[in-house]
Amino acid sequence: MTSSRNAYRHGLSVPLRPDPATSAKIAAVAHVLAGEQASEDRLTSATDFARAHLELLQIRSMRAELMAKVELGNISSQELRRLAALD
Repeated sequence: MTSSRNAYRHGLSVPLRPDPATSAKIAAVAHVLAGEQASEDRLTSATDFARAHLELLQIRSMRAELMAKVELGNISSQELRRLAALD
């Protein structure tokens, strides 16, 4: 329960924004994964995979950003639990 609320708190509960740069990255990765003469189904699957991968990178980036802000010598157990919930 708490970990699902963390996703909302950190903005990770929403999918990637459909901006042109992100869409271009997803399409490029999907085409490489699917191959030159891929079927529509294969391209759709590759696109889903590419989108999920970029979302995972976003989560990892947010986690690294949060970890960089933490003063390890002065962290409360609640803050530590919040960071652990991102895993």
